[in-house]
Amino acid sequence: MGKYAPVIKTAECGSMTRAAHVLGYTQPSLGYIINNIENDLGVKLFYRDQRGVTLTETGSDLLKLMRKIEAMEDELQEAARVSQWELLRVGIFAGVSAQWMPEILEVFSKTYPKVVVKLETEKNPLAGELALREHRLDCCFHGTKCPPGMELIPLYKDPYYLVVSKHSPLALRGKTAVLKLKYDDFRQITRSKTLFTAIDSDEALCRVSEELLAGVDFHGRKVRLIGLTVGNTPEACADCVQLRFDFGEE
Repeated sequence: MGKYAPVIKTAECGSMTRAAHVLGYTQPSLGYIINNIENDLGVKLFYRDQRGVTLTETGSDLLKLMRKIEAMEDELQEAARVSQWELLRVGIFAGVSAQWMPEILEVFSKTYPKVVVKLETEKNPLAGELALREHRLDCCFHGTKCPPGMELIPLYKDPYYLVVSKHSPLALRGKTAVLKLKYDDFRQITRSKTLFTAIDSDEALCRVSEELLAGVDFHGRKVRLIGLTVGNTPEACADCVQLRFDFGEE
């Protein structure tokens, strides 16, 4: 709160009592502060009566200047506060700024509230590397190999996908097997398992099927139907495999 804040608040409230309550002063203390300001300026700022206070003509003119002075003092205090903060200059590119930075900045600001992050958009990785070498950036996001003489911290590895026609032999290499089983009471259960490698042989298909069946309860129950599908396999597959499972004797 600046020097002239008591005068401004008293003018807004139109009452010493209300202004003192808002500012956290006692009424005599506020009156003393305003009297000192009037003596320093050599003018009378308020008319006082039983109904409250009103600005004099001079006080009304000076109030406008006091507001400007208070605003400038607030700006000065903010500038002084910011100057004590640390500045972190970060080079980014379009994809990072849209997908990652909102969440990163939210967490970072809570962890380091006195650090100001300045984002600089770079056209390409080479521009970011050059800005680092010229000390125009403190760090940057980089999408290629680590440049010589610098340290690279891996953050994310993009997955790569192969897109092929459903008629391609590669489309038969699914990784997810789904087992659907229906009991004689028509209750149905579903189990699935995703492998890191493709199910590209009869042996692999039998092995994952047995693993899925191992978790099914067959005790005292009859099975009406079992179905097994492999993800990414075309609907029309000429090479079908008939699987045989030994459920034992009932």
